[in-house]
Amino acid sequence: GRREACYTHILSVLRFLVKAETEKKQQRSQDRKALIKVAVQSGDPYFHEVLYREMVALGLGTELLQLDANASYLETYLLRAGGLDAHSPGLPLGPLSPEQLTHLDLLAKFYVTRANFSSAAQVYASLAERRSGAGDQQVTLAQRWKCYESAVLQAKSQGDTDLIEDFEAKLTVMGFQKTIAERVAGGGEQQAADSAALNELQAAPKSLSQLFNDYAKPREMWDVCLEVVGFSTHSVDSADVVLRLWDW
Repeated sequence: GRREACYTHILSVLRFLVKAETEKKQQRSQDRKALIKVAVQSGDPYFHEVLYREMVALGLGTELLQLDANASYLETYLLRAGGLDAHSPGLPLGPLSPEQLTHLDLLAKFYVTRANFSSAAQVYASLAERRSGAGDQQVTLAQRWKCYESAVLQAKSQGDTDLIEDFEAKLTVMGFQKTIAERVAGGGEQQAADSAALNELQAAPKSLSQLFNDYAKPREMWDVCLEVVGFSTHSVDSADVVLRLWDW
């Protein structure tokens, strides 16, 4: 729009300083940082959004997090660009585009740099639980596992016992899901690979009861069943669900 056109010259210079092939690479880097340092002093929230978007597109995400700028501008931008600003609590995110993932990863790191580890943990958990999509919006179980691991790490940094227990439990359940999915995919003499079940397992995190009743028990994965039962007895909430729903 006309308003964004006002920023064209600044953004053009920024792109030049990032992309230009030159022998004076160090000088270009210094000039770029000086330009950004002045630019972030602006009191125009929309300019901040345009500037941050351009920096992310140019691969300057790490530099973005190091800016001495109004933190509320940056947090608001990352929340909106990642799709968390209008997200309804209790519902999974997504499917997310690669650009949204980039912004949410930066948001988690933004919280870490400001020692807000619980918020970082929640972002990683949201990424672990997001809906899978087609093509570059697909989410593997390995990616979900990694996100839960990051959530646990940040919860430990916060020292929040309840948060640690919650995310460690989810990480364990995701481990069961990964194991079952690998067995289903691998097939065997007594177990043909079930593409429908595999797609379901890869689409979203499943509950402990779903993993037991719908996947492990029908396929006679007795070792997994024993592990699930053993884990459930150490979780008050899960144990209650198991006793009510599991039909031996």
